[in-house]
Amino acid sequence: MSCTRPRLLSPLTLLLASSALFAAACGTSSQGTTLDAAVPQSDAGSQDDAAVQDDAAPVQQDAAAASGIGDPCTASGMGQGTCADGQLCLSEELTQGQLPGGYCSAQCSGNGDCPSDATCVTAGGGYQLCLKTCAVESDCRGAEGYRCVAEGGTQICYPWAPPPGTIDGGACVGSDAGPRMNDPGRTFGASQQLVAPGSSFMEAETHVVAASTDGGVRVAAAYIAVFGNGDAKMAVNTSANGGQSFAAAVIVDDTLTSAKSDPVLAYSADRRYLFLTWIGYDYSSGGQTSNMHTFVARSDDHGLTWGTPVNASGADAGNKDIDKPWITTGPSGEVYVTYMASQGYDSSIRVARSVDNGLTFDPPVSAVDAGATDFVNLAYPATDADGNLYVGWIRMAGDQNGDAVNDVMVARWSAGGTWGTFATPVRANTDTDEVVFNDVNLVTAPGAGAQEVYAIYVAGSADDQRWNVRLAHSADRGATFSPAITVNDDGTCATHFLPAAAIDASGRVHVSWYDNRFGTSAGGLFYAAYDPVTHLVGASQYVSDEAFEFTIDRSTQNWLGDYTGLFALENTIFATWADPRGGENTSHVRFARGQLP
Repeated sequence: MSCTRPRLLSPLTLLLASSALFAAACGTSSQGTTLDAAVPQSDAGSQDDAAVQDDAAPVQQDAAAASGIGDPCTASGMGQGTCADGQLCLSEELTQGQLPGGYCSAQCSGNGDCPSDATCVTAGGGYQLCLKTCAVESDCRGAEGYRCVAEGGTQICYPWAPPPGTIDGGACVGSDAGPRMNDPGRTFGASQQLVAPGSSFMEAETHVVAASTDGGVRVAAAYIAVFGNGDAKMAVNTSANGGQSFAAAVIVDDTLTSAKSDPVLAYSADRRYLFLTWIGYDYSSGGQTSNMHTFVARSDDHGLTWGTPVNASGADAGNKDIDKPWITTGPSGEVYVTYMASQGYDSSIRVARSVDNGLTFDPPVSAVDAGATDFVNLAYPATDADGNLYVGWIRMAGDQNGDAVNDVMVARWSAGGTWGTFATPVRANTDTDEVVFNDVNLVTAPGAGAQEVYAIYVAGSADDQRWNVRLAHSADRGATFSPAITVNDDGTCATHFLPAAAIDASGRVHVSWYDNRFGTSAGGLFYAAYDPVTHLVGASQYVSDEAFEFTIDRSTQNWLGDYTGLFALENTIFATWADPRGGENTSHVRFARGQLP
């Protein structure tokens, strides 16, 4: 049975989809309004709202002939309850609080089945319900949180909450008609969906790398592929022509664990080897994880085939909780893998090193041991041309959705020094930033002797998820950081999160992120570039070529992942992201490339 998440009735739909009684009783005709194909708006939200009011006048209510659809109700289980004959009470208990006070409805297979003051709405899985139509807010039960919201060609009474980050659902920069492929200055071209392996029904959490080789420009994209039996595997699609087309997906697996997560790619400095790291673990029916490992596999043919995975987490494997591995390479065959390891209340940022191009790894060392006072996670490594290693992470002491007591920390290991001896960590964020629990990105300036290090992170308000993407610059190899600047150009108004960063040969820093600045349930992947000469960030622009359902929820099929991919090579930039576009509302991985000036 489908568990597609519709745009408006998602909690209700998922609940009803699990009910055999409702499934047996509901019709599956497709004549009514379809929630999956529409983006709900508030009555004062955007030009789309005005179009609904001007072009498709809502049904006018006749109080004397009110049918009772949309009235409050109570019921024991699923049935009529206190609703009128022939109606169904969607009680507050049945909908787990999603419909405050209950909601009288009725089954339908088209608008002709509903009273004149209601419309037939299709919620995912083919379930269809009569919902009350409205013209103004006062037609609805405002005191209980119901509003008159646009849905398809009409307006209905339904609980409504503003999209995360927006000001009561209001747009930050006005209504948007994009994305538009002919936007002035647009960097990225049309995207393509990567073909997933076999019966995978959902893909997310993606990363991308590229390399110039004797055979041309190679591109590799990794992601989580989720299958119908619940298995999650690491998948890699590769391109031998610079991303114009991709080969079939290859599954990269280990034999020690049953579940996989968090794939990240890296090329060796000489472009001979491609590496993939991930977390492997076992997952019990009760939701407990065990047998956790950080694995690294190497490909000698640019991702077409892969060698036997190597455990990079040493004695941490199977003995500690492990999370969020990341991988980078050094100039002389070094491979560095970072991850979080914890036991009880103690957490550490761990670093494993290979000096033989990933064949073996030294025992992991700690960049920091937080002990029981703080929680550290989301380790991210970067190297410079001189072989110095930088590791960034989030130090959590407050709310994960944003808190001034959280910090972005960076520590450096200097090439030639005793391995594992990191400098004292320094704070990269501005002290007033309310740092959010999102992956830190570190990039270093190209060329021998360069000392610039950039930290990209998210900071904002925990109460309303108004988050900004921030960039902090160090001119002394991470010893100190200047005050951060905001990358997105629409101010503190919306949710901007999950940034990815890349740096090109001229030292420009490129950043992408998810963004919902237009005050609707739709969002997109955005991009901007930072100029190291002027210290200014260019205008924000779309990467994605269609808008899609925006969410910060990590438990749905339209999950946007925990990070995206961005990579700059010569004058080309590559991006990958999870994209739940269209009525299916299930995430799949898309790829786009653009030309840099």
